[in-house]
Amino acid sequence: MPLFALRVHDAGAVGLGLLNAMAGVGALVGSLAVAFFSGSPRLREAQLVLGIAFGVALVLFALAPWFPLAAIAMFAVGATCNAYLALNNTLMLTSAERAMHGRLSATYNMIWGTMPLMSLPISMAADATGAPFALAAIGLLMAGAVFGLNARDLARGASRRPGRAPEG
Repeated sequence: MPLFALRVHDAGAVGLGLLNAMAGVGALVGSLAVAFFSGSPRLREAQLVLGIAFGVALVLFALAPWFPLAAIAMFAVGATCNAYLALNNTLMLTSAERAMHGRLSATYNMIWGTMPLMSLPISMAADATGAPFALAAIGLLMAGAVFGLNARDLARGASRRPGRAPEG
């Protein structure tokens, strides 16, 4: 994000702070939305939409030609990312046996420990193609992966019961 604030949008330190703040406010809104709609029978569908929207929001942020649009896109990135991750965790735990919750949570939390592993190839891609293009490609890959990994369930019709994985 510093590269986008400082070099892409020439927004300086204040711009970087604004982008971070927008992501944080978006994350808070995303968390509150998940809590508000936690009883919905369509959590699986919401998970899919949020995952794809997260990728699209990354693309919008990456390609935003104007700093205010980038800030709005960063709000969407924060909201969709946090809501998607919260729903993933919720659906994972509610569909698993209680005795497995600790193991599942530990495995799921490894995401945060392994994220830095991607910084080198992403940095290399950004050097080769430019940061906006590299981040837009990541957003498209994210949206495509979420859709692709769920395509079979979508074709069969995902279960509409909260906390239940699709049957079969």
